[in-house]
Amino acid sequence: MPRLPPSLIWKAHSISPLAATLLPVCRNIASALAELRWIREHVQSTSRSPSGSQADDVRLRRLCRERGKGVPLQYVLGTQPFGDLEIKCRPGVLIPRPEPEAYTTHLSRLLVSGHFIPRHQPLRVLDFCTGTGCIALLLYSSLCSSSPRLAVTGVDISPLAVSLSKANLKHNVALGLVPSPSPSQSVTFRQSDIFSPHWSSPVSAGGHCDVIISNPPYISPRGFATDCSRSVRNYEPKLAQVPRPRPDSGVAQEDVFYARLLDIGAAVKPRVMLFEVGGMEQAVRVVAMVGRKLGTEEWEVEVWRDWPDARPAEEEGTTVLVDGVGEVLVRGSGHGRSVLVYRM
Repeated sequence: MPRLPPSLIWKAHSISPLAATLLPVCRNIASALAELRWIREHVQSTSRSPSGSQADDVRLRRLCRERGKGVPLQYVLGTQPFGDLEIKCRPGVLIPRPEPEAYTTHLSRLLVSGHFIPRHQPLRVLDFCTGTGCIALLLYSSLCSSSPRLAVTGVDISPLAVSLSKANLKHNVALGLVPSPSPSQSVTFRQSDIFSPHWSSPVSAGGHCDVIISNPPYISPRGFATDCSRSVRNYEPKLAQVPRPRPDSGVAQEDVFYARLLDIGAAVKPRVMLFEVGGMEQAVRVVAMVGRKLGTEEWEVEVWRDWPDARPAEEEGTTVLVDGVGEVLVRGSGHGRSVLVYRM
């Protein structure tokens, strides 16, 4: 990353010393001023002191210093919008991104329209590697109106993630952004290891499932070291990004979760599965894995780009050829972001 010219730092300092504090991470004055405004608004909205108090000023300066050192803005502010929801963020749990919001929203629209499953049928959703619970909560809030009997379960190995997802449920119910769970419509979160034998049996896994969705760890150790930003490497949990080695999996380390998710899918027989991936190259590997593990007689496969409901750019292909599977439809615009698997 190029060094900032002293003239830019001096200019930012002349506008606001706190803007200059934010400049190393924001890289330009306009972004630094925008983030300063957001941090100031956060301090004011959460203050327990009289307006303009010294305590608020001290807190504002502390938060600006943290952000200037590279702490993600979502950890500094404590929240991140996700669809219509407000998701609490804490260190140790992966921050929600725009791309999962886009494919979750697109999937929910298809489900509400009855595209995969007839409307008003009972619906059971499993969200593996749920993290903050953002995907599970957005699906739940989106599907309540069309699914009178709905059960959404978020699963994560991290106790911190499960605690935060439960807090996000309470937070969004209190804000009126998520309907209160009831006996017929529920969203719950539980701690469990996706690689546990528990998930290999439909009986122990809770029986039939309609939808499996997951944003699993999918970055290789090399990719984490070379491609991820310093902020991501230093502050967000590596466990949520880089899978642990599993030599018996028969696939690359970064693909082990997909092999396991497809094994679970073969056991609980959902109608729809949607997995986030790290790019088109990985998407092709996952599609090929679907062909090997599930076959293509009963299943259709698609690749969704970052924005699955957008019109593709002129240079973006609308199909990709996958060995053992054939030509696969690619929807949307941007990078390869998720793989959709559904029963015909």
